[in-house]
Amino acid sequence: MPTRPMSPITPLLLILLLLTVNQRLFAQADWTTKLKPEVNLDLKDLPDDTWKLMQPQGDTFTHPKTEVGLVYDELVGGVLYFGGCSAGYCNNVWLYHVGSNTWKEIMPWVKGKEEDTGKPIGQCGYYACYNNDLGLYFKHRACSSTADGRGGRGRDSNTWTLDVRKATWERVAQGSHEGSNPSWPGAYCCYGLVYDRDARIALLYGGMEGEQQTWAFDFQQKKWSNLKPTISPPPLYLHSMVYDAANKVTIVFGGQTGGYEAGKTLNETWAFSHAKNSWEKRNPRNAPPPRAQAQACYDSVNRVTLLFGGHANVYPKRSEGRSYTDTWVYDYPTDTWTEMKPKLSPSGSDVRFMAFDPVNNVAINVCRAGAAKQTWVYRYKKGERHQP
Repeated sequence: MPTRPMSPITPLLLILLLLTVNQRLFAQADWTTKLKPEVNLDLKDLPDDTWKLMQPQGDTFTHPKTEVGLVYDELVGGVLYFGGCSAGYCNNVWLYHVGSNTWKEIMPWVKGKEEDTGKPIGQCGYYACYNNDLGLYFKHRACSSTADGRGGRGRDSNTWTLDVRKATWERVAQGSHEGSNPSWPGAYCCYGLVYDRDARIALLYGGMEGEQQTWAFDFQQKKWSNLKPTISPPPLYLHSMVYDAANKVTIVFGGQTGGYEAGKTLNETWAFSHAKNSWEKRNPRNAPPPRAQAQACYDSVNRVTLLFGGHANVYPKRSEGRSYTDTWVYDYPTDTWTEMKPKLSPSGSDVRFMAFDPVNNVAINVCRAGAAKQTWVYRYKKGERHQP
């Protein structure tokens, strides 16, 4: 059968399509470089203990992927939403600028082996943080089902930084796919990760295949080290973990222990001092019920830890257990958890941790709303802004 000749307009349409895509990407990059932290006037008079459903402008946030983390970038005044999973794994980057109430996809989904793309493969289940000294987004490895990982393996086996303004990823460390070694955390999913502003290191605890190890990442030497404290929390994953800058401790709450399919959820509170290389189990009189995968962040304005939601069942069956939509506040100096009573709350969450914007004094959370996403903010107290 003779081949039908290509229509003469097809190449032209293809060129126009490519030009449109490139123009959009250039516009996004230009938008990002001009961003800075700004006050959102709609949030100026937000009352204490209030969740507010935002109505963002910009790109329609219909991104279907979940199980990601939110990180606030202090240079651009925006919250990063990277990758995710649910019927496939992706590696695109979205940014929510709080001041202008705008979502934009700033880095598109790129498929291909990470040796070729120089970017993390499509993934979810990671934790991430923000290095305020270098102005970089920082994340460790994660889980994936794609064959695009280093060497054709399904897991990302790297540690990465992202410069949002330059839209540039850098692989700063790499290690084995399975298990740990003296210079590489074995955890590949569901660990906790924070940036210790005082020690200027990233701190990692727990996770799949690394459930009771405490690691530190040195940004100057670009390497991990196992801290091996004498006392540690139970083996954990899907726990909440934040850095309390006022008290120079890392706070861990809840999580799942005892195995992926036959474990249990906890409601223990622990604090780690890098200066002492020591974990301390706290003993609050009242605490949130046991849960895993709750969202948490550090409120640097009021110097407390904020916690929302989570679920109380073993991870693979999380949809069969109780899901929480409650809001709690933890004060380290008094070792006190306080349940808040906002009139309105998100229906749940699609993220592993919240982000906090000190300029607008709100925590940011994202939850699913059908095929789209909802963006929520929460104010604990108006307070006075402190230096973190």
